[in-house]
Amino acid sequence: MGANFGGAWSNGGLNIPGNNLYGGLSEFIGGVQGGYNFQAGHFLFGVEGEFDGAGLVIPSFLLRR
Repeated sequence: MGANFGGAWSNGGLNIPGNNLYGGLSEFIGGVQGGYNFQAGHFLFGVEGEFDGAGLVIPSFLLRR
């Protein structure tokens, strides 16, 4: 069983021609993982699973109109 989380943020603009974003961006990253192992003699069997997700947040005042 385990979990992970993190984040990212920026206070600069995107240097892409024609973009409509400037200012800062923020992102949350997180997930969970788990697994189970079973040993039978010299053999080890196991199953594992994980789920991760991220959410990008762009504050509305940073969108160019």
